[in-house]
Amino acid sequence: MRKTILIVLAVVAAALLCAGLLWAKQYYDQRYLSSDYWARVPIDYQVVPRQIKADNGEDAGLGVEYRLKAYDNNGKAKSVEFIVWSEGGRQLPKPGDYLSVKASATLVTGWSRTTPAQVPMPALKALGK
Repeated sequence: MRKTILIVLAVVAAALLCAGLLWAKQYYDQRYLSSDYWARVPIDYQVVPRQIKADNGEDAGLGVEYRLKAYDNNGKAKSVEFIVWSEGGRQLPKPGDYLSVKASATLVTGWSRTTPAQVPMPALKALGK
């Protein structure tokens, strides 16, 4: 009887461990595995650094919040949001700039400037070029 209880507890513990590992993998994949998207900063976009607030309400620094429509290799749209901090001498993306954006299901993991020649044709067409 005691041996049976130990076996059942071991099986339950193994099942819980597997469930936890599966949840952790799904969380990681959704949060950090990114895909390539392309965006263009609209010509009328206001690129004026302002004070950004942290989640706790404290000032986090000067930056610009970008909310853009980006497109994947096939021209499928995705809304992306990210902050570019203006401190440290980093140049802010200007209206009209093309951007290569790395985005996961939940956040932008990186971005860089690019040229229209580097944007896949379906995405370029969706961006209106």
